[in-house]
Amino acid sequence: MKVSFNNKKKFFKIGFTLIELLVVMAIIGILTSILYVNFSDSKKLAKNNSLYLSLKEIKVPLALYKSKHNRYPSDINQLVPDFIVSLPDPGRYESGCVFSYVTDSNGTYYKYTAKNCYIADSVANGVKSDDEMARYPDGCSRNVSNPSFYKSLAIYSKGGECAD
Repeated sequence: MKVSFNNKKKFFKIGFTLIELLVVMAIIGILTSILYVNFSDSKKLAKNNSLYLSLKEIKVPLALYKSKHNRYPSDINQLVPDFIVSLPDPGRYESGCVFSYVTDSNGTYYKYTAKNCYIADSVANGVKSDDEMARYPDGCSRNVSNPSFYKSLAIYSKGGECAD
């Protein structure tokens, strides 16, 4: 038995209707917006974790410098290149990010602070005073509700906790 396909429109639909295209585009748009929100949070988390690790990595070169010279460096740039390859780049973090280093004249303590580098949109999402790398730990009498506190991290030696 031979079947003839003279009228192809009966058997095959050519192309998509406008409604079908709009429905598919709407579904893709919704999925894209959901993924964007999820990945933007991941990007913030990754940058914040990178900041934590960058600061923690500087503790070792500072300790090595002190063991060699019996004092902490008067300028953080004295660590490069003998003790560390490079210092963290503030351009990798939030705009307005600034790194500052403080020590006393004898080099008995240090404090290295990443000011306004931590990504947080509110005090509740920012750095807390009980965090191990809080700019000012619980024992310091400072205003911990302003953005420069909850968006900042620091590493310090004994005696440098409350230094600016």
